[in-house]
Amino acid sequence: MLTILIVLVSIVGMAALFTGSAAAEPVSEGGNEITNWTDLNQTRDNPSNNYVLVNNLDEDTDGYTNVVDPDGTGFIPIKDFSGEFDGQNNKIADLKLNENGDALGLFATTTGDVEIRNITMDVDGPVGGEDDAVGSLVGVNKGELTASSVDVNIEGGDNTDVGGVAGVNRGTITESDVTGGVKGGDEANVGGLVGRNDDGSVEHSSAASDTEAGDADHVGGLVGWNDRSIITDSHATGNVTTDDGVEVGGLVGHNLAGTISDSDATGDVEAGKPDGSQAKSGGLTGFNQGDIIQSYASGTVKIGDGAGEGVEFPNTAGGLVGQNWDTIEDSYATGGVEAGNLEEVGGLGG
Repeated sequence: MLTILIVLVSIVGMAALFTGSAAAEPVSEGGNEITNWTDLNQTRDNPSNNYVLVNNLDEDTDGYTNVVDPDGTGFIPIKDFSGEFDGQNNKIADLKLNENGDALGLFATTTGDVEIRNITMDVDGPVGGEDDAVGSLVGVNKGELTASSVDVNIEGGDNTDVGGVAGVNRGTITESDVTGGVKGGDEANVGGLVGRNDDGSVEHSSAASDTEAGDADHVGGLVGWNDRSIITDSHATGNVTTDDGVEVGGLVGHNLAGTISDSDATGDVEAGKPDGSQAKSGGLTGFNQGDIIQSYASGTVKIGDGAGEGVEFPNTAGGLVGQNWDTIEDSYATGGVEAGNLEEVGGLGG
């Protein structure tokens, strides 16, 4: 009996030696505890596991210098996360993201049955390059994001999908909100919450972030491009401003075969003069090719003089929709339209 006990103790001791500084011990809920930046960084080693953030993380938390700001390069996004992450309403602050890679966020990409919930973040950066998906929480989301709250100051380059929470959403975002500022470059999809909602859904969420873009394709206070996707019971209160935006809306830039219901935009929309392209600007949606149901806009829509000079088709602006090719039901606009010398202008639609 004594021999057996000695062997067991030896095995346990050897196991402890080999585990080193791997993930923290599981908590009762079945997740691995994250108490510092090193723990957070190590989630990339086992991206299919479950994790629980048990306290706030900021620049004073152990591991910050080595993980978040080594040589000033920033935190490297976690790729292909497929587990569960429960922030327990704790905050990740002072996060600076590494700008290298084509998907930027705390999580670069999420896959499978991933679920991320109850997380609060304060993010400054990144400035993404061309053809990137840029978000504070996830670059490209394919899972469920629930009850996230982020204060952001992020910027994407040309041809990017840029959003306050996710650059591209192919999953579900629920009960999440954004404050701060989101900015995109030329030919970009830019939204206060999501840059491109691609066969995904946004529910019970809001963006109070101001959204800015250069000569962008689709810009919205909540979602830049809503492609075959659903937006319901969601709101945008921030202002939307573009230098030369093509399709610009207080809530959504372009709604393509998607559904917007029980949602609203209250911020102002100001679009520039996209030379060579048809300009479509609206208080709720710039261009609607889907369904808008029981939604409204109350902000002012302002378009620069001479917008889209020399284009084949007339430029349009409306208090609710810049141009409508599909269905609008039980919806209205109360804001004004200042459209310079545009040919097609309306209080509801252009």
